[in-house]
Amino acid sequence: EHLDFETIRISTSPQNWLEQPLVRTQIDSIRERHQRSAETVPVIAEIIWSTMHTPVRLGIAQDSEQVELAYCEQNLREADFYFPIPSNGSLKSKDSEELKKEAELILGEWNVDKGFLRGSIDFVFEHKGRIYLIDWKSNTLEDYHPKTLENEVIKHYMLQLQIYTLATSYWFKLDTKEKFENRFGGVLYIFLRGMPQKEGVFFFRPGWNDLLDYEKRLSLEIY
Repeated sequence: EHLDFETIRISTSPQNWLEQPLVRTQIDSIRERHQRSAETVPVIAEIIWSTMHTPVRLGIAQDSEQVELAYCEQNLREADFYFPIPSNGSLKSKDSEELKKEAELILGEWNVDKGFLRGSIDFVFEHKGRIYLIDWKSNTLEDYHPKTLENEVIKHYMLQLQIYTLATSYWFKLDTKEKFENRFGGVLYIFLRGMPQKEGVFFFRPGWNDLLDYEKRLSLEIY
């Protein structure tokens, strides 16, 4: 999250990028944080460099526009959010401690603080007036083909996708169908280990009705 995109843009290969002293220091820091050996430095560099330089399709159609993330200068990294869990009326009579207990049962690993939801989105960027969200995944999968990625996201990350979409709609005040459809670009799950082979990107763009459904689900009334 602290990498200077300019160093990636001007480099011609992962090896060339790694030759820059500051980059080597940052990669070593990443390696140590994840308790990896020194031999993994070139592998980590290749994954990061490939992720930032491989064109990413902003849609599901083959002719959808593609961007290189290294050139997405309007971005937020590790963007924190904090918002109240939506209420549909029946929650209004419950005190905050009761609400928190229910929320913890439903939301599991999510950080719930007296009816408020805390979290952080890895990467948010704007392109041609539309807002896109990225979540980096380091999972090791059998392959990184589109169907494999779709199954992985559906199985493990759909609640996360819903929460991230809601958080973004609140951040940017996308509170009408027109605003949401015009400004929200979509969510990308990027499986880093597939990027050196130019695979590993799952894209999904919820619609306005999906957003309303996510809000209802988070009200805890239909879980």
